[in-house]
Amino acid sequence: MCTRNNKLKQLNSCAMHKEGAKSPLGFAPFWLFAHIVISDSIFGKEAQAAMFTPFPRMPAGPYPPIDPALFSQSATTAQTLMNDAATVLKKLAESRSFAASVMSAAQEGKTEEVKRLIRSLGIRSKTDVYFNPDGIRLTLSPPPGSFPCCQLAIGLRWNVFSPFHG
Repeated sequence: MCTRNNKLKQLNSCAMHKEGAKSPLGFAPFWLFAHIVISDSIFGKEAQAAMFTPFPRMPAGPYPPIDPALFSQSATTAQTLMNDAATVLKKLAESRSFAASVMSAAQEGKTEEVKRLIRSLGIRSKTDVYFNPDGIRLTLSPPPGSFPCCQLAIGLRWNVFSPFHG
């Protein structure tokens, strides 16, 4: 049984541990994590685990032959995500009115409006947004219908609150 005492060590073992779970191949399944972040970030203390599909654990023995085709395709797609991120960041940096529109919509809790504003820049990537009073996190992924090979997350701060002195 997993406990949540030691966040970093336990997160991996708890997420991978599925009691009694079996894959069609008979191997114990595990989850492939794209990234795990546990920190005091602008989004608070939280574990952000980007999980992709489960893959069966490889049996002991020789590894399969190396084929970098998918790895290279993922890198190419990630470059597209980075270009889209550069477009968004450039507009936010150079247009105070655009930045104010994004902040205003976020402050009013209008997630779809924030997404619409980001998409209005002509980016093709799927964009997920999360915001709080401190900042915004944009997660860019390949467009719908594309192979989900990679993600690019960007966190931007827009406010710094002074510690409360009571």
